[in-house]
Amino acid sequence: MSKSLEAKAKKESGWLDLEGAGDQGLMFGFACNETPELMPLPIALAHKLALRLAEVRKKKIILTLRPDGKRW
Repeated sequence: MSKSLEAKAKKESGWLDLEGAGDQGLMFGFACNETPELMPLPIALAHKLALRLAEVRKKKIILTLRPDGKRW
């Protein structure tokens, strides 16, 4: 891991400290060629299903459909 020089927040110290950039995060997953979106097929299907559920709800095709995809 590369290190960066960043000024300490304390004004009285006036020295530099070696620490990371502060933008670390977790990332998981992968790209593949199973779909045109370059996403794994189960994820692509789940996204399409969620979009279709939202469309059906907004067009009131199923009147009792809630935003979470469940019915009353």
